[in-house]
Amino acid sequence: MKFLISILLCLAVFKNTVAQTKFTEGKIVYDVYVNNVTDSAQGVLTVTLRQWQMKRELSMKNGYKNTIIFNAKLNKTTSFSQINSKKIAKLLSQIELEKNNLLFENATYEPDTNSKIIAGFTTQKTTVRYTNGNTNTVYFTSDYEPLLKEYNAMFNQIKGLPLQYEVHAGANKMTMIAKSVSVEPVGNNAFEALKGYEMLKN
Repeated sequence: MKFLISILLCLAVFKNTVAQTKFTEGKIVYDVYVNNVTDSAQGVLTVTLRQWQMKRELSMKNGYKNTIIFNAKLNKTTSFSQINSKKIAKLLSQIELEKNNLLFENATYEPDTNSKIIAGFTTQKTTVRYTNGNTNTVYFTSDYEPLLKEYNAMFNQIKGLPLQYEVHAGANKMTMIAKSVSVEPVGNNAFEALKGYEMLKN
């Protein structure tokens, strides 16, 4: 799961040439499918945004949980992982994050005319090809532009909010498909550090 955590950390947005609504505060909830989207969802990913703060909570049916809390003003990222009863936290350095983002540089983008409705939004399809040979099929809505620039470095040329995308974790492929997008106030306590975790030393 270490590689999966790295992928979930990697996140940057783009500027659009047309008017879009800034997604400044709210939640996006994705169903998580492993290898085959025709099977039942194996987990849930919840992304909470508020101005310069972000929290990504992954909860899998196999008992694995990971929460990443990011504060752009403080330039601070903390990962909280739980496997069964073991809980571990780790501060992640800017060097680590920049190294993870290198995976997505120099990718090529192949727009597609296909579209579909996801979580009530009309989305456009784009295939992203990375230099390591992996591909990512992304469906995004152009209705919103995330305010936080660190939102999705995995697809930094896509002008919109991704509502379906893929994550390669070793031999497995995880597909995230949004089931709800809510623009709503989020309290500061949503981004507080989780309690009961052992902090690892860097």
